[in-house]
Amino acid sequence: MTIVRHIFKNMISLALALTCGVLLLLCAFLIDANLRDAALTAVFYSLQVTTYDFLVNGEIQNIFLLVVYLFRSIFISIIFVPLLITILIGEAVSAKSYVWYVCVTGLLASLAPWIIRAAHKSAADINTDPIELKVSLLFFLIGTSTGLIYWFFSQKNHDALIAR
Repeated sequence: MTIVRHIFKNMISLALALTCGVLLLLCAFLIDANLRDAALTAVFYSLQVTTYDFLVNGEIQNIFLLVVYLFRSIFISIIFVPLLITILIGEAVSAKSYVWYVCVTGLLASLAPWIIRAAHKSAADINTDPIELKVSLLFFLIGTSTGLIYWFFSQKNHDALIAR
């Protein structure tokens, strides 16, 4: 019974952390004009790269579904995957420290643009544009906040659950 409660508590913690990450990302893009411009540039680049297949095959008929697809891709690569990797490794090695959840999630989230660029085989043209560094810092802060929120809600009274 305690294992079921532990899993349920971790799922609730994950949902809270993901919600916080989405809200922080939306707030950052609404507040900062440079980030909005960088996001629009990334969206237009993603439109060029990802829509050809969809438009040729006729899978996407309207632009709203395309925007939903792009937001889902951004959510998965920047917020969900870094937190999930950190949680899986942390649970496997029984990491209880907030340093693990905060630092690793932040590091993986900040590396997301470079990982995505390497996946598209354009890693050779890496430049250190100030906007790109600012976006990476933003992703790091979003990753650290989601890791901290997950740790706070999932590790609270963790020892008491195991002892029962």
